[in-house]
Amino acid sequence: MGICKEKNHQGRVRYVVSRYWPQDSGRLRKYAPTHEAAKALLRRVEQAIFDGTWQRLRGELKGLPEVTEEGERPVVTFSNFADNVFVPNYAKVANRNWIDKEYRLGHLKKFFNDRPLASIQLTDLMAYKKWRQEAGVTNATINRELACLSKLCVYALDIAAIKFNPMPNRCKWALKESPKASKIPTLEEYWLLVESIPAAETAALVALIGECGLRVSEALKLEKNLVDKQRRMLTVHYTKDSEPRTIPLSPFALEKLMTVPNVLGQPYLIINPKTGRRYRSIRGSFEAALIRSGLEGITLKSLRNFRGTQWAMDGVDLRTIQELMGHSDVRTTIKHYARYQKQHAFKVVMKVQQQEFQQRCTGEKQEVASLQA
Repeated sequence: MGICKEKNHQGRVRYVVSRYWPQDSGRLRKYAPTHEAAKALLRRVEQAIFDGTWQRLRGELKGLPEVTEEGERPVVTFSNFADNVFVPNYAKVANRNWIDKEYRLGHLKKFFNDRPLASIQLTDLMAYKKWRQEAGVTNATINRELACLSKLCVYALDIAAIKFNPMPNRCKWALKESPKASKIPTLEEYWLLVESIPAAETAALVALIGECGLRVSEALKLEKNLVDKQRRMLTVHYTKDSEPRTIPLSPFALEKLMTVPNVLGQPYLIINPKTGRRYRSIRGSFEAALIRSGLEGITLKSLRNFRGTQWAMDGVDLRTIQELMGHSDVRTTIKHYARYQKQHAFKVVMKVQQQEFQQRCTGEKQEVASLQA
């Protein structure tokens, strides 16, 4: 407990103030931009604990209304808590995609609005699901909005803004989602798709996803100093499990990278020429390329699956595929790619059997020819 230094997902240094509140009332964890600011905050917390005013300071740091003289807090509405407490103190700190949470909270605020946060019950969740279904929203979108609400309730319970969590286990409120129909492209379809993208930057990103099996977020955050074009090696730093991995670069991926201009002053490998910064999304360009190439049912994620499938069909063992794809558990690799490796094994065995049969036929012919001679 105290002050420690760490790096965020962008590699920037920040200082963390960590301290347990008295009476088993939870833990304080706040970020500070400088070491001096962190020390000042820690001194303030220690003084409040010594003076016995730590509960008031705890509410102030969390953005909650101050405790009255009777020892109670004023009523906290859903919209007020979402805007002034949850988004600045949790979503922006704990989530990289906090903008998505803020967008989903917009729909939740339309429904709950000035409703007291502590009065929300399970029946209100059912009413919200019905309201969104009547608006024509898909079950997947509703589940993500309810998951955001669940995060908000858990956080409110942790900081004592509510006394119980109205959100039960996910299995009790989640709606059944229909899986998206996507297909893994063939090698010819993949080449056609990449060549249908006119912009060199976007074509290089799609080629990297398809050739190296990268996740979309990993491809967008590739850095120049982690690409060794002479040795044809690519190091992925910003991974899902925060474990860097190295992947060989294919000649096709290297050819596409050579067409991308080098932008000075930018650490990232591929820069959007319109904004001068790295790409945030290539979905629009990708969908336009699908229309131009006449292909359907292919997504950016299916390109990653395409590469794993090609490795499995080419005889690469599952442990190696696990390392190249960045799976934390080999069971994930077995689930998605073991069947393709079996198909490859059957083909290899049949090919060996055919060669042995041909050798046998050739040997019998030679014996007959020698007897006749």
